Amino acid sequence: MKAHKPKIFQRALVALLPTVYSGLILLPLVFIVLSSFKPTEAIFSKPWSFPERWDFSIYLELLVKYKLALGLFNSVYYAAVSGALAISVSVCAAYALVRMKFRTNPLFMGLILLGIMIPVHSEIVPLYVMFAKLGMREPRIALTAVYAAFSIPVTTLVLAGYIRSIPVALEESAVMDGSSIIGALFRIVLPMMRPALATTAIFHVLGVWNDFFAALVFINSENDRTLQLAASVFRGSFGANYQYLLGGVVLSMLPSAVFYLLVQDKIIEGVAAGAVKG
Repeated sequence: MKAHKPKIFQRALVALLPTVYSGLILLPLVFIVLSSFKPTEAIFSKPWSFPERWDFSIYLELLVKYKLALGLFNSVYYAAVSGALAISVSVCAAYALVRMKFRTNPLFMGLILLGIMIPVHSEIVPLYVMFAKLGMREPRIALTAVYAAFSIPVTTLVLAGYIRSIPVALEESAVMDGSSIIGALFRIVLPMMRPALATTAIFHVLGVWNDFFAALVFINSENDRTLQLAASVFRGSFGANYQYLLGGVVLSMLPSAVFYLLVQDKIIEGVAAGAVKG
């Protein structure tokens, strides 16, 4: 029996640690959801009590009256358009860096690495000034371009590593059969890159969805605000309506949580494929 005690202890420890960690993650989420149904006074006086009345009309009011539904649409727009732009550029750049041997390839690779090393937040204000001087103040153009530009370096490196694992013989066979280089890219390489493309797209969407600082700098119009920016209006200089603020937090968390649950298999598949191929 004594020989089995260490194994029992290890198993209990393995089961306990994830449980404690999950509790630390879930408790704040439970507090936020419960508090969104309670007035501000009850949030501070009875923080962990259940609401006296489960009134879901607050969410309808947030979506319609305070235009969080428009913010939801804007967030989806920025994430989808910038993601499509970033992946399109990154696929071409990664393929050129890996398959086409130019003397300037090390220079371009260094520039891509430089784009990763420079902190993103240090570039936001200079970029805003640059777009303002160019007369491009429209957030749907400027902010979309900024999100795409920030994603291109990492996406290019990830896709370049994946392309290196694809045998060149497959593309050479396609070219010998009469296909062009571009045709080989779209017919041979891209279908084999689906796990890497899905993974980079998912991380880009989640990154754009959770952004607040860039949207705060670039967006001046109420109709262009993202969901996170629209939810922040309930906190002012002299106080905050915590019920509406936490309700906005719930609305901003819910789509990303559902999205992650739907695509978590793709993330695991892409990471595992990259690990095996790399």
